[in-house]
Amino acid sequence: MLNADNNRKTLEERIELLLKENIDYGCLPNTAKRCLFKSGAEKLCEAYNWHIRAEILHRQAEMVNDGMYFAYEVKIVLFDENTGQTIAEGLGSCNSRERKYSKSNPYDVANTVLKMAKKRALVDAVLNATASSDIFT
Repeated sequence: MLNADNNRKTLEERIELLLKENIDYGCLPNTAKRCLFKSGAEKLCEAYNWHIRAEILHRQAEMVNDGMYFAYEVKIVLFDENTGQTIAEGLGSCNSRERKYSKSNPYDVANTVLKMAKKRALVDAVLNATASSDIFT
């Protein structure tokens, strides 16, 4: 139990020292809990010496009635830079039918959808690795 307590204290200290509110984490509309942003996840990876490896698990691009549809599912694996040991994995997905992209030209958002899936997977992996779901969503 002492080890878990020390790990938790170290995590909280790193969050306090490294992360800036509204840049690395913050509350999104309609959420009461703080959300970890991509920049915060990247800073925590750097602080813990974790390397990020991304893999596209699913990619879809097809013509539908109202134009092109793009969807991606991405897996992020975090591993220790020194030992190569896997620390955690995270999954993220995104598609061009999400509300924020519904009025955009799907051809213009294909890369954005991929980047969003990757970002979501990264945040998921960092939350898994740090066991910080009680701090961030």
